[in-house]
Amino acid sequence: MQTMRSLWILAGVALSYVLGAALLGLQLHSMPAWFSQLASLEIVHVVAHSLLYGGLWLTAVRLGLGPRRAAAVVMGVAIAQELAQDLVFRRWPGFPELFDLCVDAGAMLLAASLKVMQGRSSMKALLQPE
Repeated sequence: MQTMRSLWILAGVALSYVLGAALLGLQLHSMPAWFSQLASLEIVHVVAHSLLYGGLWLTAVRLGLGPRRAAAVVMGVAIAQELAQDLVFRRWPGFPELFDLCVDAGAMLLAASLKVMQGRSSMKALLQPE
């Protein structure tokens, strides 16, 4: 990571993911019916996780983290977000959380593939030790 500013940016984004998930869980019952129905669709859930966590990985890499460190940060945020939801819904982690974490990992792989396809780096460069 290049600067302290980058660290604060990344921490702010991570905190917004965790708090956003918790607040959404707390307010879901008071949302309009169409929003609750839309949010309950699995495809919407998968697309949202993919955009959030693939985007977070790209942001972390852009801010100066290497690909593997960025992946570790993203998975840490993803785990924290899942645990926050479990606390809000008063349940133990289970298969749905594991599924979400797999989607998040897949989103990072997709983001890395897109980065390679753009020609800004090679797969060999992404796999170099940090």
